[in-house]
Amino acid sequence: MDKFDYSLIPEHTRDGLRRWVFEGVPPGGFLTAMLTNDLQGAVGKADLENIKAIPQIAMFLYNRTPAQCFGTREKMDAWPAELERIKENGWTFTFGPFDDDAAPEHFPAD
Repeated sequence: MDKFDYSLIPEHTRDGLRRWVFEGVPPGGFLTAMLTNDLQGAVGKADLENIKAIPQIAMFLYNRTPAQCFGTREKMDAWPAELERIKENGWTFTFGPFDDDAAPEHFPAD
């Protein structure tokens, strides 16, 4: 278990992250800014709950989600196709501490 308190991430934000990571459903403006490393945009679009949780969200992305699904706009654009490839190959992964507190499973980059 890592040292970050991910329970501070609002439930609606976790839901948006889950839809993005597992289904490739594009999130709203705040999460898109977080996923593309646009801190200024994230701060400008955050609601009161998310503004407090920005550090936890950033650490969650870094520690608990596939690196292929965040970091740049190009990675975001490529994620839905990458997710399909992952599913076609039968690879699986968990959603970090929100799935029975399991450690994330990793899959090959290529």
